[in-house]
Amino acid sequence: HAPVRAFSNGSYIRNLVTCDLFGVNLLGVCGELDMKGKDARETFTILSVLDGEGDLERIGDCQAQTGEPQSREPQTAERWHIVKGEHFILPAGFGDYRLSGSMQLVTSYAV
Repeated sequence: HAPVRAFSNGSYIRNLVTCDLFGVNLLGVCGELDMKGKDARETFTILSVLDGEGDLERIGDCQAQTGEPQSREPQTAERWHIVKGEHFILPAGFGDYRLSGSMQLVTSYAV
């Protein structure tokens, strides 16, 4: 069985596969799930909503090519409603984000 990180609200992260080139996780969101974003020195993350719906909200600062947070005055909230069947890319440097709602997603990323 794949390793699972379970959270008190019923959310979970299950690693489906990891190799030298990429990793794939299954995420179950029940309420809120805060995720650590890739920094500018790393790579993008692909998210696919398999079931349900909810919101994706950036909760960290976007990072420049150097990996340093870019200053924003004031910090503006960025939130998108996402539903079953949608696929999107979070670019390197996107920062930390929160998934909220009731949904199941797959995340894919280069390692």
